Amino acid sequence: MPRSLYFETFGCQMNKLDSELVLGELLRAGYALTDDRAVADVILYNTCSVRGAAEERVYSHLGELKHAKRARPDLVIGVLGCMAQREGEKIRRRAPHVDLVCGTHQYREMPALLRDVVERGGPVVAVDARPDVDEFERGALPLANPHSAFVLAMKGCDCRCTFCVVPLTRGTELSRPIAAIVEEVAGLAARGVIEVTLLGQNVTSYGKNLSPSAPQFPLVESRPERSPEEWEVNLAGLLRAVAAVPGIRRVRFLTGHPAFATRSLFAALRDEPKICPYFHAPAQSGSDRILRRMKRGYTRAEYLARVAESRALCPRIEWVSDFIVGFPGETDADFRASLELVEAVGFVTAYMFTYSPRPGTPADKLADDVPQAVKDERLQILLDAQKKVGARRNAALVGRAVEVLVEGPSRTNPERWTGRIPDNRIVVFDAGDARPGELRQVRVEHATPITLFGRLAAEAVAVGAGG
Repeated sequence: MPRSLYFETFGCQMNKLDSELVLGELLRAGYALTDDRAVADVILYNTCSVRGAAEERVYSHLGELKHAKRARPDLVIGVLGCMAQREGEKIRRRAPHVDLVCGTHQYREMPALLRDVVERGGPVVAVDARPDVDEFERGALPLANPHSAFVLAMKGCDCRCTFCVVPLTRGTELSRPIAAIVEEVAGLAARGVIEVTLLGQNVTSYGKNLSPSAPQFPLVESRPERSPEEWEVNLAGLLRAVAAVPGIRRVRFLTGHPAFATRSLFAALRDEPKICPYFHAPAQSGSDRILRRMKRGYTRAEYLARVAESRALCPRIEWVSDFIVGFPGETDADFRASLELVEAVGFVTAYMFTYSPRPGTPADKLADDVPQAVKDERLQILLDAQKKVGARRNAALVGRAVEVLVEGPSRTNPERWTGRIPDNRIVVFDAGDARPGELRQVRVEHATPITLFGRLAAEAVAVGAGG
C-alpha cells in the first residue's frame, strides 16, 4: 500500500475540520504526511462547492497532475468533500486520471476506499447521500493549532436558499447530542486546548432533531448542581454547557442564520464571558425584493431588529456578515439597499462575493442577467464601504487594552506575533515574552480596516489548559 500522503484543503472551517477527521483516519492507518506533492504516493484534495471559482481551482490542480499520473501510474489521486458529493462521476469524465471520488458522508471509510483503489486497480466513486452519524467520532486527531480546535456541533442545512448548494452537498440538519460534544471538548481541554469553535452550516438551529426529553448533558465538576434536563437543547444551552468544561477559556460558533437567532442566544453571550461575542450571520442582501428571491426567510427590517435586540441584551456583541452582489434581477436600487445596510449595522467584518450560479440550485434557473462588469463594480463599491466601516470600528479600540489569544509569529513578519481578541479581530504585536496559547493583554496603538497593532500590556492571563 502507498504510504506518503499530500493533502490540501479548500473552503470553509467545516472543510478544515473534515480534513482533520480524514487525516486522523489515514494517520492511524499508517500514512505519513508530506508537503511535497512531487514525492507523494497519494494526493488528496478536500473541496468546496459554494462558488464556481472554487471548483475550477480544483480542476486546475487536477489538470497539473495529468503528466505526473502518466509518469507514475501507481500515483493515487483523490477528490473529497462537497465538490465530490455534488459532481460524483462527472469529476472523472472531466479528469479521468482521478482514482477516487469521496463524498461528504464517507470520510471514515477513506482507508478502505484507498485500499480498494490500489487492490482493484481502478477508480472508486463513493457519494452515498445518507448521513453517517459515525463521522461525528473524532478520535485522536492532529490539531493544526494545539490551543484552538474546531468541534462539529451539527451538519447539513434544512433552509432552501435559492442560491445555496449546501443542502445538496451536506444533506439535512443533524445535531450531535450535547453530551457527546461536551465529552469531546473535555478531551481537547485535557490536551491543552483552551478555545473551541462549534461548527455547523446553520449552527443557530442546533438541536431541533434531538429529543428534548432525552438527557443530553452529563454532570461536570464545575456545575454539580445542574441536572442534564436543565440544559436547553438549543445553541444557547450547548454554548453554556461547553463553556462549563474545565480548562476551556473561549467558546466560538459558526455559522449562524439571522432567522434562527434568539433572545436566549444573545442572553448566553451576555451572561457567559467565555462565549465570544462574535456572531457571523450573513445578510446576503439589504433589499427585501432580493431577499425574497433568495428565500432567506427574513426582511431587512427583521434583520435590523435582530441586530438591535442583540446589542440591547449584549452590548459587546459584534456582527459579521456575507453579501452576494449581482444576484439575478438585482437593480441599482437593490444594490444601494445592501450598501446602506453595511453602514446601518456597522459590521466589524463582512465577506463579499459576486453571484456565481450553482448547478442544481433553484437560482440556477433564473437568468444571470447582471453583467459581470457591473457585478465587479458593485463588489468594489461594497468592499470600499465596508473598509471605511471597519477602519472606523477598529480605530475605536486604539489606546485600549484587549485580551489576545496568542497564536504565534505573523506570516508576513516573523518578528511580530499575531492573535485574536474575543470578537475575532486580528491583533499584530511585538512578541516580548509571549508564548502560543497564552491569553495576554495587548494595548492597541494603531489600526487598519482589518488588523489591530499594539504592544504587550500585562502579564499572561492564562497558560495552556486549566488557566
